[in-house]
Amino acid sequence: MAAPLGRINRQVPVVERLLGIDIPSSEIGAVMESCSRSNCRIGSFYYWYLQKLLLARRFRTLRSSSILPQLNDIDLSPYGDVDHAAKYDHGLIVAIPHFGHYIPSIIGLIECLRARRKVLVFYGSPKTHAGNDLFDRLHTCLYGDGRSNVAVIHDNRLGMAHAIRSLSQGAALIIMPDVFKHERDTYQ
Repeated sequence: MAAPLGRINRQVPVVERLLGIDIPSSEIGAVMESCSRSNCRIGSFYYWYLQKLLLARRFRTLRSSSILPQLNDIDLSPYGDVDHAAKYDHGLIVAIPHFGHYIPSIIGLIECLRARRKVLVFYGSPKTHAGNDLFDRLHTCLYGDGRSNVAVIHDNRLGMAHAIRSLSQGAALIIMPDVFKHERDTYQ
């Protein structure tokens, strides 16, 4: 039904408003360049964003007992390289690009790693990154019982210190490379 979005080949402010996307003029060039390098149109970005919104809405309504089995059905990622890296005792950093269906991928990685080591998920604080409260709620729903071996840390001094300390103790850190709006924000 929404697949025709993929055919759009120019920025359409009305579509962006309907989707709740705010692409600053300083960033639209980067979005267009990414689309060009990926051999797709900006409409593909709009279509992906709509899928992300629908998935986020679905996550908000699921019970914890039903989320993991459904995600296992969605996520077909090969985790062989992660399994290989996880065999070693040193800290492990896994960067998940902030595009595509990154939420199921992050949960898949958590499920792959949490039995073997502590897993930290590092992302922007909901105080500074609108919409990230979804990730906090999802964490509470899936892993909030305290026995899960999974913790959330945010992009602030406390989170950075926790990440460094935990990595030195062999934890896995899952990060989206764009977790700060500006590098100076990380140190506030």
